[in-house]
Amino acid sequence: MPASVQVEVLDEPHESAEVIPVPAALNAPGFHEGTVFSEATLTAGGHHTCAILDNMSISCWGYDDEGQLGNGLETSFQYVPDTVLWGINASAGLTATSISAGFSHTCVLAFDTYGSGVSCWGSTTQQQASSSWWGSNTEEPSYLSSNFGFASPVALDSGYDHSCVILNDGNVSCWGANNKGQVGTSPTQNPSLGPQYSNFVDMSSFGHAKALGLGGDHSCAIVVNGSVACWGNNSVGQLGRGYTNAYDDTPWYVQPFGQNRKAIAIDAGGNTTCALLDDASVSCWGAGGHGQLGNNNTANSNTPQEVSSFPGNEDAVSVAVGWRHGCVLLSDQNMSCWGNNAFSQLGNNNTSNSTTPVLVQPMNGTAKPVALTLNNLHTCALLDDGNAACWGLGYFGALGTGDPESSTPVPVDVVSSPVTDVDAGVWHTCGVLENGSIACWGDNSYLQVGSTALAADATGTFIQGYGANRPASVVRAGAFHTCAVDTSGDVQCWGTGGEGQLGNGGTSDSRLPVNVSLPSGAKALDVALGLDHTCALLTNGSVMCWGDGSNGQLGAGWATTSSTTPVYTSTLGSSARTGVAIASGAGHVCVLLDDGSVVCWGYNGWGGVGTGSFTNMVVPTYVQSLSSGSSRTATSIDAGYGHTCAITNAGPLCWGKGDAGQLGDGQNQYNRATPQTVGSFGTGVSAVNITAGWGHTCASLSNGNLSCWGSEELGALGPTTPSSTSIPGPQFNLSTNGTVVKISTLNAHTCVLTSVNDSWCWGLNHAGQLGDGVSTDRSVPTLVAGYPGNRDLALPERDWDGNGVLNEQQAVLEANDGDGDGWDDDDDDFNTTLYRSISCPTGKYGAYGCADAHPGTYVPNVGMLFPTPATRGNYVSGFGATAQTPCNMGTYQPLTGQITCIPADPGYFVANNGSYYQYDCYYGTYQPKSGQSSCLDADPGHYVAGYGMTTQTPCNYGTYQANSGRSYCDDAPPGYYVDTTGANASTPCPAGTYGTQYGATSVAMCSLAFPGSYVDTPGSSSVTFCPKGTYNPLSGANSSSWCLDAEPGHYVDQQGQYNQKMCPPGTYNPSSGSTSNSDCLITSPGHYSPAAGQVDQTPCEEGTYQPNTNSTSCIDAGEGWYANGTGNTAAIPCPSGTYNPNPTSANEADCITVEPGYYAPMMGNSEPVPCSPGTYQPLAGQSNCFAADLGYVV
Repeated sequence: MPASVQVEVLDEPHESAEVIPVPAALNAPGFHEGTVFSEATLTAGGHHTCAILDNMSISCWGYDDEGQLGNGLETSFQYVPDTVLWGINASAGLTATSISAGFSHTCVLAFDTYGSGVSCWGSTTQQQASSSWWGSNTEEPSYLSSNFGFASPVALDSGYDHSCVILNDGNVSCWGANNKGQVGTSPTQNPSLGPQYSNFVDMSSFGHAKALGLGGDHSCAIVVNGSVACWGNNSVGQLGRGYTNAYDDTPWYVQPFGQNRKAIAIDAGGNTTCALLDDASVSCWGAGGHGQLGNNNTANSNTPQEVSSFPGNEDAVSVAVGWRHGCVLLSDQNMSCWGNNAFSQLGNNNTSNSTTPVLVQPMNGTAKPVALTLNNLHTCALLDDGNAACWGLGYFGALGTGDPESSTPVPVDVVSSPVTDVDAGVWHTCGVLENGSIACWGDNSYLQVGSTALAADATGTFIQGYGANRPASVVRAGAFHTCAVDTSGDVQCWGTGGEGQLGNGGTSDSRLPVNVSLPSGAKALDVALGLDHTCALLTNGSVMCWGDGSNGQLGAGWATTSSTTPVYTSTLGSSARTGVAIASGAGHVCVLLDDGSVVCWGYNGWGGVGTGSFTNMVVPTYVQSLSSGSSRTATSIDAGYGHTCAITNAGPLCWGKGDAGQLGDGQNQYNRATPQTVGSFGTGVSAVNITAGWGHTCASLSNGNLSCWGSEELGALGPTTPSSTSIPGPQFNLSTNGTVVKISTLNAHTCVLTSVNDSWCWGLNHAGQLGDGVSTDRSVPTLVAGYPGNRDLALPERDWDGNGVLNEQQAVLEANDGDGDGWDDDDDDFNTTLYRSISCPTGKYGAYGCADAHPGTYVPNVGMLFPTPATRGNYVSGFGATAQTPCNMGTYQPLTGQITCIPADPGYFVANNGSYYQYDCYYGTYQPKSGQSSCLDADPGHYVAGYGMTTQTPCNYGTYQANSGRSYCDDAPPGYYVDTTGANASTPCPAGTYGTQYGATSVAMCSLAFPGSYVDTPGSSSVTFCPKGTYNPLSGANSSSWCLDAEPGHYVDQQGQYNQKMCPPGTYNPSSGSTSNSDCLITSPGHYSPAAGQVDQTPCEEGTYQPNTNSTSCIDAGEGWYANGTGNTAAIPCPSGTYNPNPTSANEADCITVEPGYYAPMMGNSEPVPCSPGTYQPLAGQSNCFAADLGYVV
């Protein structure tokens, strides 16, 4: 957000009818709810509170039973701010600009690259937070709804269970509950409408809407001429038309404010509407039973009643209306509240109702309130240091402090972050932080705080989706729902949605913000939340409402029809007036028009519509004394539960429900159907801001103090008013260096925003709606502190031209301002339309003022309404950028709207500039560092097997890798081994060994060459066999020399033999190295080989012979034979006449001559033969015997 411009007040004289300039201190950044002139960043719902933080994220706290906290869950309570999530259908790069909470739903205006829209979450019972779901709550924002035709939403407000936006064509679109016509259409035809079917409320006859104020079931809009038109429930006069009726679903003027005063801001709560007029007074109408009209009585009023003077007679610069109380931010930077104080929502340190403004107890510290938001029973203030303070009922954590109740403003116990907007719902509170995020706290029973737990959240919840990518500008807390507007004019709501008040087309509750279905091109400036309806003030000054329309609170002419989508209200006032601010009570809505008039509509049973009757108004109807052309003109407006208050040129006026003194007119038993003058704040002190709660009202005064009046339930009136009062209570201030720039209340707690960006709350705290981390009611303003992520609330600019006059007041002060946008026509770049005034240079954007493009966005062209989120792969780190910067190599950015780039993770790389994706390192590469533009190749000896790896892996035993950049290791091949890790080579098995396996891990796995073989080469996978004719009897042979030749007498007839074979007997081999048995020679005749393995043949010895070959022995010569010499192949017979009995005789001499008488008849005789009888041989050596001679006898 741009830095605030501090200037002195205008010192030129001015006529009594002119706007009373406010102190320069109040020109700090801040907002008023429901107006196109500022973006609400803090909102109080029924029992929850939400805020847009300075990173444009959203945080909510309090009751979360219907998802109104937007954090994705339905829990009972969220005592401290929790983060609101974006739903699954949300666009990327969304930025919240404004937020508004209903009773149990929440909506935001948000923008993205394509423009603005609305998102809601929470209860969908009346379709107030639904988008496409029916029958269940929406616990988180869904999609960004922009169902507004060619218009874009520019302002957003929510009632009890309906919401409305002002479109940039000047019309209003509403959705949600329509039981009283509060979305501006017939409740008999459309009892509820979701955002996608939102009702267009035609404001052309009123001159277009400038601000919205949505009550419980009525809606109001300020139109261009400063008058107010209201529609919806008019049972107590909350339409301000001078009469009461059941409802009126068509906008019509609120009765004139008197003295031709113009409304410049408006708010509605419950059945009360209040308008801030151009003389810094406040007028309220509608329910006044708790003093919420601030006119010193408790009667209802169907016409605007001037709120009694504020403490110190300070001027009001902002007004906020809760369910039965109202509050104003005063010109002296204090706050004042009135009305119901049962839960200390008036912040004056007691629980007595006050019918006149009482001073809100000063806050500890130096921050000053700059904006207020009220809802059911708690009040919150946005402080100028970006914090928020809440007070009142905190049972469900709506105070954001953890206390159940606080009678003084207490710090919201959320992570420290400057608050730019704060809004009090019924039992919860929300704030916009400086970074555009939203924090809510308090009752979360309807999910209105956006917390993941249904329990009350007293410490705060961030609303998901809002932050730098989608900065919120306005947050509005209703009864049980919350809504926000982002800087693009889109609206989201969360919390209860049963009546369609979340505006997304369904009736489900939602913890997360859902997109309000604004028409295409429609953008909201603000939203106002009623009990079950929501209205949005659009950038064109029109108003759209949604949700419950049973009392005409949609303002579209429907008496009882509701709508789950925004519908345009009927014309806002006359002469084509446009709304500039909007406020909603429980069932009525009021809009401050561009001419200072006020129109209201909806439930008017208490007179909160201010028409002079108690008849419901189904179309915007002028508040009495605040109609177009009236001498009274309002400058701001707010609506509580059943009463309405406005700051006018005649002082503050309140009307409507006054039973607790909330009208500040000195009465505490009468409802007033016309505006009643709020009691005095003291000499020279005027109200500069006013807010109406459930039964009390508070005003910030021109002296910086606060004053509250009405019901003092649970500290709602602050520390200085211990009991209820029907006139402004004693002033109190905040212990802060800042000034109050916004005050907000809805139920029984009040919150203020100060110029130093902090927020303070007091009052009912049963749901944690004060945001201080506990659930104790407080009657003294307590600082809302500690938003999630150490964020601050966002601080919208309230003085665009820096001339010391607030935008709302500038619009009626400028005589030469034909379009009523607060810019002199001579300086107005677009002087024929309310919804744009300036063509900003590059680096800046805006319709009325030029805001620096926040980090994450840039503005490349002149005249841009919205910043452009940085596209994927780019970022914008600072404010005021005219171009995006591409992410450097090594970094990337997958999202839009980012302020930095993300370093590539270890294991990833980004090689090019402008990348929106990081690439994982390929296999074979790795990267141990972040932010790198390339990956490292795996070293030799290492590998990287997968993608996106941060380390390389050494090769294991048995494996190696010789190359770099590999995804695997090689097994050691056969004949090799690897006995270490990380090896880049394998080791060969030594000579004499070999290996047959892959992946050998040691030399032991190398086998010795076996006998009969050898290995003469290292790294062998096999052996070499010894060749034939050789053999090797040993293992481990490392050369062929280990192979021995076969010895003589032997042979080796096969390779690989470890022994030699002997030549068989009968053979011999005189050679070595024989390869076959054929090398064994057969013995020759006369020879023999007696055994195997003979080297040579042996000749037969003497006396023997061998006639054959292949002999293993020799033959004896035999008896009668002899063999002389060796090597005989045959034996020789002894000659005849001899014999030889010796078988082995070696020579003839061994042959014996036969003796006489014997003979040897043949050769080879082994013995002699004796001569036979009859024969004789007288000689030796004879071969025969002689026959006996004749005559002889032998």
